[in-house]
Amino acid sequence: VFFALLYLTLFGFVFAIIEKIKNPEHVGLFFKNGNFHLLGTRNPANLEELGLTEVLGNWFIPVMILCIIVLYMVITLLLRLKRKK
Repeated sequence: VFFALLYLTLFGFVFAIIEKIKNPEHVGLFFKNGNFHLLGTRNPANLEELGLTEVLGNWFIPVMILCIIVLYMVITLLLRLKRKK
């Protein structure tokens, strides 16, 4: 179950990249009052009234790719450690 959640997160990051390419103004890492609020999609018309700010902008895709690489390496390492037992 743990590895399924890790892989689900990994594919969620891939999906977020695809959505960012399709709808760049709808997808991002959103903060509210300096605190994390949402990683995903949000209607841009509601951003101002909710007080949300997208913080990564054009860096969203490179950051998500880096997260995918790191998470994949962690999953691979954990699977190798599990196999050795």
